Amino acid sequence: MENNNNDLNDKICVFRKTIKSTNVELAKFSLRKMLNGTIAAIRLIAEDENIELREK
Repeated sequence: MENNNNDLNDKICVFRKTIKSTNVELAKFSLRKMLNGTIAAIRLIAEDENIELREK
């Protein structure tokens, strides 16, 4: 579960950095495209059969 949280935190950090580094006025910026990529990556993590869920 902790690995999942770390993976999600990494995705969020990349997401934030992408937004910060993109000049929305000058560049074509597709929030939908970026979110779809992030959601697809999260689905892969969620569907991973090797994930071990433990109670604390």
